Amino acid sequence: MKLQLIYMIKQELLRGKLVQVNMYNVNKTINSKAVFNQKDVKTAMLMCQLKLDKALNLADCAVSAEILKPDDTKVVQKAQIIDAENGIVAVGLTEQCLSAIGVAQCELVIQSENQILYSPKIYSSRS
Repeated sequence: MKLQLIYMIKQELLRGKLVQVNMYNVNKTINSKAVFNQKDVKTAMLMCQLKLDKALNLADCAVSAEILKPDDTKVVQKAQIIDAENGIVAVGLTEQCLSAIGVAQCELVIQSENQILYSPKIYSSRS
């Protein structure tokens, strides 16, 4: 699957994982098994497929990621909807997102007009 990101990037250099996110499992945590290097620049990507009973249709939605870093600071990062019909989003992890070594926690926030839906917590590591 080719990502159509706003800025030009070399697809082959992306380090990332596709994580299945069941939006019903709010009390469960998801280990993405993704490990990123703290020095990665425009190569760290967390991709998620959001599902309720089926793929969550993200047409007319905005998605962001609230990332709690290992140093207990929070970064809010806009996610890009890659495939609205199949619920696939990508979060490009910036240098700010990767600035602390350790395990980070991410929640995706889906917004449509006056509705807001939070995902289960997704964990990834920085080395």
